[in-house]
Amino acid sequence: MAGSDKSSKPRNAQSVREIIREMGFTCLPFNEGAVAPFSRLRSKERLKIADAIHLACAASAGIDLFLTGDKQLTKLDIPGIQFIAEFNTPIL
Repeated sequence: MAGSDKSSKPRNAQSVREIIREMGFTCLPFNEGAVAPFSRLRSKERLKIADAIHLACAASAGIDLFLTGDKQLTKLDIPGIQFIAEFNTPIL
């Protein structure tokens, strides 16, 4: 979504959000429940800020499956997230 927000056409960002919702995905908030996981991921796992935010929000929401393009993240065991897998990994 970040790329669409940079667009000079404001409708692009809105279109991307609508497509994401239609596909059944939800944008999660960074709320109070994500603060402790974020802090733990930054200090103990030394993750980049963006990765720590994404994972903390997912953990706070109790996500079953977190898909990523970053193989390093798949090695993590994060309370609140059942599975972390690469996009190209067969799940079943």
